[in-house]
Amino acid sequence: MFDDDSFAHYGIKGMRWGVRRDQPAGKAKTSKEASEMSDADLQARVQRLNLEKQYVSLVAAKAERERNPLVRGEDAVKNVVSKNAANAVNAVASQLMYAAVNTAVNVAIKKASGR
Repeated sequence: MFDDDSFAHYGIKGMRWGVRRDQPAGKAKTSKEASEMSDADLQARVQRLNLEKQYVSLVAAKAERERNPLVRGEDAVKNVVSKNAANAVNAVASQLMYAAVNTAVNVAIKKASGR
C-alpha cells in the first residue's frame, strides 16, 4: 500500500474526536416544528418531555423530603425504635430459650435419677 513506513493522516490538526466543526459545542440541533413532525415522532417527543418533567418533580420531592427536619427526625426515631425493638425481641427470645432448655435438662436429670 505505502512505499515507505510513514503514517498518513488526513484529519484536521487539533480536532477532537466526535466534535463537529459545523455545530458549536454545547448547542443541540434545532428540533423540527410540530407541524413538520410525524405523529409517531411527535408522540415520542411528548412522552419524553413528560418523563423528564416527572423525573424532575420526583427528584425535587425527594430533595425536599430529605431537607425537612421533621422527616429526618421521624426517620431517626424509627431507626432507634426498630433497633431497640429488635434488641428487646432478642432478649425475650433468649430468656424463653434458656427457660425451655433449663426445663428440659431438669426433666432429663429427674428421669435419669429415677424420681
